[in-house]
Amino acid sequence: MLEQLRAELSGAEHNIEMIDIDLDGNEELLEQYDELVPVLCAIDAHGQAHQLCHYFLDCDKLTAYRLSQS
Repeated sequence: MLEQLRAELSGAEHNIEMIDIDLDGNEELLEQYDELVPVLCAIDAHGQAHQLCHYFLDCDKLTAYRLSQS
């Protein structure tokens, strides 16, 4: 998913942060996402997280989210 995401976002301003929920020690993240990894979440301008997809990159959802934020 990461390589596809980088390809989709090439040329666009972005910041990718990867969190290993098994090593992070954050029980809330582990409980919320354990069975869904990998998960792609976007943080909006207000700091709110939006889960876009899991397992595989959903380019349509990514595009729709990007358009909704511009």
